[in-house]
Amino acid sequence: MDGVPDGCDDLIDSDNDGVSDSTDICNNHNDSIDIDSDGIPDGCDILIDSDIDGIADDVDLCPNSDDSIDVDMDGIPDGCDTLIETETEKEAEGKQNLMSTETVRAVALISVLILILLLLVVLIRKGKPPMNKEEHSNYVDKQYTKF
Repeated sequence: MDGVPDGCDDLIDSDNDGVSDSTDICNNHNDSIDIDSDGIPDGCDILIDSDIDGIADDVDLCPNSDDSIDVDMDGIPDGCDTLIETETEKEAEGKQNLMSTETVRAVALISVLILILLLLVVLIRKGKPPMNKEEHSNYVDKQYTKF
């Protein structure tokens, strides 16, 4: 096709892509066209992926970005997502309510412990003899059980 008979031609190139047939990776296609730079010319490439995200260009949701990255998991790849929310308002409100619930539990527990402590003080105090002599006379005749 280049006008030089094949027997005398150093470069036999039947598809006219500038690569000789002996080293041509993809016969009948231009070997220099490789959009995704994977080493396979596009004419023989089963997966043309120009942004190298593993998704073929013809079904790529977000060209020039990695379709597998979707932080907020809304189905829109982050490269094309105009609103990336890492936490929804409902989750944030739930966490705030959880914090106030934990605070209420802590206050309730501390209050119960203080009440128990006061009860113990009162009970222990009632078991001791009085400090003044007038009240002490009531306890003189009392017999205590020995263990």
